[in-house]
Amino acid sequence: MIALPRSVPFREPLPQRVPVRVALGPTGTVVDELWMPFAPARHPDTAAIGAASRAWLRGLGLLDDRNAAVFARARFEELAGRVYYDLGAPTVRLAADFIAALFVLDDWLDATGAPATRDAALAAEALAAVRTAAQTGVAPPAGAPLAPVAAALADLTARLRAAGGRLDRYLAELDVYLDGVIAETGHRTRGYASLAAYADARVAFSAVYACVELGLAAHGRALAPALRPLARAANLSVSWVNDLYSWPKERELGERSNLIPVLLPGCGEREPDAFHAACRACDDVVADVVAFAPRARAIDPVGAALCAAWIRGNYDWHAAATDRYVDRLSVAPRDGGG
Repeated sequence: MIALPRSVPFREPLPQRVPVRVALGPTGTVVDELWMPFAPARHPDTAAIGAASRAWLRGLGLLDDRNAAVFARARFEELAGRVYYDLGAPTVRLAADFIAALFVLDDWLDATGAPATRDAALAAEALAAVRTAAQTGVAPPAGAPLAPVAAALADLTARLRAAGGRLDRYLAELDVYLDGVIAETGHRTRGYASLAAYADARVAFSAVYACVELGLAAHGRALAPALRPLARAANLSVSWVNDLYSWPKERELGERSNLIPVLLPGCGEREPDAFHAACRACDDVVADVVAFAPRARAIDPVGAALCAAWIRGNYDWHAAATDRYVDRLSVAPRDGGG
């Protein structure tokens, strides 16, 4: 088993606020600040890992000449490199590959208009091959629904298994994510009636839990069960920040599964006010993380540090390291087949 090299503990929070700027169309650019009290970091091999990951994606058929430039602008490896910055290059590569494959799936659901993107039964059928491939480590036949995504997850499982990694919690959380994606098909254009209902759904279809467990699985570990409240708060931080930056794109697509439209009714349907309210929601979940920090460090310093790294790394990726939400970029294949 590879020794876990994380030497930086869950650091004491810094009194730091960072800017967030998002163009809201006719209302102009809205500016606010987020409480982001964890120091930024980046793995030194991130760029090389990105090149290797894109070659892997091309070999699986997820990347081709049509969307190569889009992948290059999205820079999914930069998210992995900022979160798993001291877990070793092999773990960053696993995370980069996983994140990229999931974004392909996400874009297929968001942007292609396939019937399965709005029907839970059809979504479950389409994702069945993805689920089986991830569980078994065996790719489906070419031409199966979402075959390239399924092949990618099968390869990740096979690589983890060959390295002696722990698979149980990672695969369990991947199942939660896939179930969340299926359930989400009924809400994509309908939205949610309350913040609490949206929060419960959002932590399921964000894949953050699976990403945390993947990073630990590569080193034979799993997140301590007592850290679940911390993981939920970190998941919501990642999800809410993602919603801030993705809202212009999702609004154009008619997507209602986003924190801003959930908050709009309570803000008199004033979009800038909902944006500012969403920023305060981001601050609230970071406050939950900070409050849990002393207990988290005592229980599982490695897991606690990874949750904090997700909060900061995700913000840095959105703010300065990706064009994913610019120009409605999509890495979705033309269809779900192989």
